[in-house]
Amino acid sequence: MNTLKIVQYIFIGYSWAVWITSLIMSENFINPQILRKCLITSFISLGAGIIVELMQVFPLERGLTLLIMSAPIMYIGFYQLLRKIFKALKGFEPYQTSQTSIIDGKTSNKYLKNRTIKWTDFLFSFLQVLVPIFIFVILMFLILEQNR
Repeated sequence: MNTLKIVQYIFIGYSWAVWITSLIMSENFINPQILRKCLITSFISLGAGIIVELMQVFPLERGLTLLIMSAPIMYIGFYQLLRKIFKALKGFEPYQTSQTSIIDGKTSNKYLKNRTIKWTDFLFSFLQVLVPIFIFVILMFLILEQNR
């Protein structure tokens, strides 16, 4: 394996690690410090993606490196957009449900202590994961079709 491949795997691995970490930590995005740390690492990934894409360092389809490296910031952006929509419609912060969550049960989030779980929280939980993935797949398909 040559050095360029190793660097490529490191960059893409960093991007996916930041995305997975943001996904895991998103329940705590109400805490501005956690959100700020996730945003900083996501912008680092995006910046690296822009630089690598402009320099055409990796032998990938044009635009694919930038898409992969922008996945974390896309996720956080969609999460915040859906959170604002939810809050505007319902009047309170959404709760990210888990396997053990039940409708009208208490939340386990330390930032949302005195709130019960609603069916819209389940909807928010599914959408905040599925919408960014769906958009990512569509963009990847369009990039691959364009470069064909």
